[in-house]
Amino acid sequence: MKSEILDKFAALITFAFGLVAALAWNGAIIAIFTKYFGTAENITAMIIYAVIVTLIAVLATMLIARSIKKSKGAAPSTKECSYCMTAIPIKATRCPNCTSELTK
Repeated sequence: MKSEILDKFAALITFAFGLVAALAWNGAIIAIFTKYFGTAENITAMIIYAVIVTLIAVLATMLIARSIKKSKGAAPSTKECSYCMTAIPIKATRCPNCTSELTK
């Protein structure tokens, strides 16, 4: 249940950053159109603002995804043989070192 909550929370935060970036680009696009079809505003500043906000949104999204992935943890890929304590693959049924049959 905890991972489901983290997934939903990450999705909401990602959506929020995406919305902020979209609003920033909306202003930049409006400025470009007003330059060519009407009164011009400071286009350079709006485009720089839109690029910076987009980069921040992308970086924040990547950090959130990375932290969610770390919090879930990776499943172990090895286990120890109960007889000789050798690390063996998790799906192994027999130890390659001591040839003991392993129980689950």
